[in-house]
Amino acid sequence: RREDEAEMQRKTARAKKGSAFGRFTAADAGGVAAKIEEGMREAAAAADTRDFASTALRRRRRTLRVVFDADAAASAVSELLAAYRSEAFASEARNVNNSWAA
Repeated sequence: RREDEAEMQRKTARAKKGSAFGRFTAADAGGVAAKIEEGMREAAAAADTRDFASTALRRRRRTLRVVFDADAAASAVSELLAAYRSEAFASEARNVNNSWAA
């Protein structure tokens, strides 16, 4: 969360600062500055999309590390083993196996 807030503050400060091409807007020769500004806005939008995706991925990985630790993995394996040892699973496995032989 702190990383996200710091990143948002950095982007806000950069937006307030303006563009390096801002000085060309006064003497716009054939809309060149407008095209440059438009390109910069499109690039910034694409970067925001990448930033959002990387932030989401980082959060997902962090959550998985916290939630799915060694105890959770051992618990999941023991539940799966119990399901495999059940009579219902063995019966269904026999039915599938027999259907392939026929």
